[in-house]
Amino acid sequence: MNRDLAKQLKLAEFPIGAYRVGHKFFPEEDDLGWADGAQRGGIRINTYDLENRLQALRNGYYCPNLSDLIDACGHRFARLYPVKDIWTAESSDRRQIAMGGTPDEAVARLWLDLHDLRPSQKFRRPIVDRQSRQPASTQMPGVSPSGEGPPALAGNL
Repeated sequence: MNRDLAKQLKLAEFPIGAYRVGHKFFPEEDDLGWADGAQRGGIRINTYDLENRLQALRNGYYCPNLSDLIDACGHRFARLYPVKDIWTAESSDRRQIAMGGTPDEAVARLWLDLHDLRPSQKFRRPIVDRQSRQPASTQMPGVSPSGEGPPALAGNL
């Protein structure tokens, strides 16, 4: 998994149970406490990192393993298969597929798609009615929720 995909997962709030030894990690871009190689290619977390750099781990980009990714997709994950050098992860309803150069990249992209949590969507502000300070209805006046003409009137006419 590369830094960009790990960063997307973090911004989309991928559920991380616990930081574990052996998982890949990318330091935050402006964290100067890491070697250049760690900044470019990431590192494998070791016991020292867990004991002495926990805040740096929280600030950086954690790469969940394949098992964690599949578990996070839940029942909506169907299968993972390679075609030549490309891995494909498929949802159980077959509506969503995601591809990657490795199995974990494909499943990470599927998780983002299944949860509709691309980072750019996360920061949209809800539309709020100015008078009531409640979320505004997205229904257009004179149109039913199904979009098939005027809404039904309550009661008998």
